[in-house]
Amino acid sequence: MPTLTIVTPTRRELHATYVMSLLQAFGGMNSNTNTSGYQLSFRTLAGKSNIHHARSIATSNWYDNAKDDDLMLFIDSDHTYDTQDILSAINKYKRTDADIVCGVYSNSAGTRPNIYPKKPKEFMEGGDDEVWYGGTGFMLISKPILTKLKDSLSKELGTDRVWVSDSPGEREVIPFFHSAFIGNELDPSSNIITWLGEDYSFCYRVRNCGGVLRAFVSRTIGHDTSKINYFFPENYVNEVWDEDTLVYYCGESRVVFSPNTKDLGGSEQAVVELSKRFKDSGKWKEVYVFGNVIPGIYDGVHYKTLDEFDINNKFGDIILW
Repeated sequence: MPTLTIVTPTRRELHATYVMSLLQAFGGMNSNTNTSGYQLSFRTLAGKSNIHHARSIATSNWYDNAKDDDLMLFIDSDHTYDTQDILSAINKYKRTDADIVCGVYSNSAGTRPNIYPKKPKEFMEGGDDEVWYGGTGFMLISKPILTKLKDSLSKELGTDRVWVSDSPGEREVIPFFHSAFIGNELDPSSNIITWLGEDYSFCYRVRNCGGVLRAFVSRTIGHDTSKINYFFPENYVNEVWDEDTLVYYCGESRVVFSPNTKDLGGSEQAVVELSKRFKDSGKWKEVYVFGNVIPGIYDGVHYKTLDEFDINNKFGDIILW
């Protein structure tokens, strides 16, 4: 099974809210209901005040040991999140052309989000999710795009490895996050040179070597400063389902089931029978069951695993079990 590695650079400490999120994520990803296809691991890099160095060192160390189908997820030490946020990032990576997936969070002042969508209006309406730039506070990265970026850096700099210090793992670092100085992409008419931070420099170079960055909004990705700041616009909807669709949400049952399972328990049998009758009634065009199920279409009813359920969607009718 491929591995998703959470990587957290920090100068001195991990916030308590971050640690609580991390423990919850490990519990969720390592449970028998995890259908993401990834096992979870964790690394931290402490004591580096230069964030360009820290992110480049951490990414290089991961890159040199990862397999091509492994994933890396930067999460900052002052962020909050849950298992579903990790699953949402994985799903967007697996189901789109994204090489990088960013979870949107508020800046430390709580005044604006950390991303620049290519089509802001469409993004805010749950449409086009491609972005120019995204923050590394919650950023999923694939290994193949790092290989392309490494080759691109070699052409740009004349080398793909640099020395940071004599400490282990810091003698041959790929400078994935070194600063870029570019014209203003967001306002080309301004005729100014922009000094990009380490995260936006990384995004710029990823796009320049053919990479695609996409982002998603979540109620649970927060930025813990003096208070926890979230970015979730009022009335934001990720996807609007048809009104003639019924969703049956079963939660994290310990029993894995489908209508073909022998000796179903009473609750599972009720879900199967009710869903079939809801579909047969003709009131709803489509009926979906989300739970600890064996995916498939049975008697016209769509059975899907919990990682495919997005709480930010707007549903027609929904039953919560």
